[in-house]
Amino acid sequence: MLQLNFYKVMKSTVLFLLFAICLTPIHAQLTNFELRKMYDASITDAKLNKEFEVNLSKIHNRTAVEEAYLGATYAMSAQFVESYMTKFKLVIKAKTHLDKAVDKAPDNPETHFIRFSIEHHLPAYLGMSSHLLKDLNYVFQHLDFLDDDIEMKRKVVGFLLWTNRCNLQQKIKLEAIKRTMQVMSGKS
Repeated sequence: MLQLNFYKVMKSTVLFLLFAICLTPIHAQLTNFELRKMYDASITDAKLNKEFEVNLSKIHNRTAVEEAYLGATYAMSAQFVESYMTKFKLVIKAKTHLDKAVDKAPDNPETHFIRFSIEHHLPAYLGMSSHLLKDLNYVFQHLDFLDDDIEMKRKVVGFLLWTNRCNLQQKIKLEAIKRTMQVMSGKS
């Protein structure tokens, strides 16, 4: 009898643990470097973009950077759909996540850059690009956030110059950074 109760207790304990494990979200924390690479690969590929979006949306208690990349995937999804209403809904969803990311970590330059890069591409008539100058200035003051990822820093500097939103002092500094990176990589 005692042995039978022991097995019942063990069985219910094992079932409880299995149930708890199944309900617990499994998430290996991605580094910012990994998030950048995944996002960079998904920008022009609808299938990769959707996979990245699905994976990020499954994460409970997302970090600010994960939240920002999730918002960016929604914005990027708009290029792969035909309906203007669907595009608009995706942009609204993207802006919600991007603003939430910056609110969650206002001192994180990566979240500001992601929001800047998305708002830059939005048509002005939507009136949804109100953070451009603030985000640009914040990113510009904190360009060292990419010192651990020189290839991405090269892309960010190139993008900031390409947007033509920088003032003359910012352009001069960005050009100097660009030249320094070229010298460091052996390209002239």
